[in-house]
Amino acid sequence: MNIVKKEGAELVKAEDFDFAENMEGVEPALPEIKILSTAGLFETPEGENPKEILGVIVASQRKNAWWEQDMETAGAGTPPDCFSRNGITPHAENPVHTDCPTCPKNQFGSDGRGKACKNTRMLSVLIGDDMLPHVLKLPATSLKPWDKYMVELMNKKRHFATVQTSITLVKKQNKDNITYSEAAFKSIGMVPDSELPKIAELRSFCTEKLNKVEIVADPF
Repeated sequence: MNIVKKEGAELVKAEDFDFAENMEGVEPALPEIKILSTAGLFETPEGENPKEILGVIVASQRKNAWWEQDMETAGAGTPPDCFSRNGITPHAENPVHTDCPTCPKNQFGSDGRGKACKNTRMLSVLIGDDMLPHVLKLPATSLKPWDKYMVELMNKKRHFATVQTSITLVKKQNKDNITYSEAAFKSIGMVPDSELPKIAELRSFCTEKLNKVEIVADPF
């Protein structure tokens, strides 16, 4: 029942209640949408596998992480030995190098053809009428498509938080014939002006939450 009515009282609707009270004293962990790379699927917290994620990218943050031991030895969920929350400055207690761009672990060829340091990007995506966004973690294989999308938006003088973005997955094969998924981004329209204040208000909140996302060993 979404309405309450008492004799002699005005009609009260569910939307009349202050939703902010739900979050009183609560430190919310934003729900995460996973990319099941080998399967070529998204996975929502509800266990659904949509072919497309459609929403507004409210915030974005680069992250780097390096493990001295491989994941099979260290185990999934193991925190990295060195990491960065912005892809530029190391935040570990004992960093490998003074900065990420020139770090030897962050160079192509430091781990076969790839990098020993795992580069990722976290996105906060507001979907539909949701009040809080989801977190979507892009693996290294999806960073070039993201960069290309950002260049396209720059050429059109559009900020990523002001457009509706469609995110899909494209199956690819690397030189070792290993199948993986690459994210594809497409702008499908502008965010209505009436929604921009909500997006702007969420940006600092989302940036703070992305900054606190724990970096752990996680197979893509």
